[in-house]
Amino acid sequence: MIDEQHRRLFALAGRLTLDASANDKDEAGGEAVLADLLDYTHSHFRDEEEFMRLIQYPGLRVHQQAHASIFAGVDQLLARMRTVDRQIMRREIGYFISEWLVRHVLHDDLQYTRYIRDQVMP
Repeated sequence: MIDEQHRRLFALAGRLTLDASANDKDEAGGEAVLADLLDYTHSHFRDEEEFMRLIQYPGLRVHQQAHASIFAGVDQLLARMRTVDRQIMRREIGYFISEWLVRHVLHDDLQYTRYIRDQVMP
């Protein structure tokens, strides 16, 4: 389930980045993709944290802090959106999300995957 959610997150982040790069004038479409991505990310983080509770993952608190840090960064970018060109901000947000998504999945999530391999299902 978590892997499927990761695939969906990558697809949404890719759509956001492509929309911003295409310089389309359909800001409502780009804003809708961004809203979908942020909503889905919230639900994914909630599911992921619940899963970590179930397997009694000892790094849950640190992982929760990483999730909070990601959303703090997004919140800062969204606040800037009020004062900077929306197209530029969509591009920045798309880049930020793509970067944290890759880094988070390949680094942070890999740690609990190893925990499952070594401790839960040895």
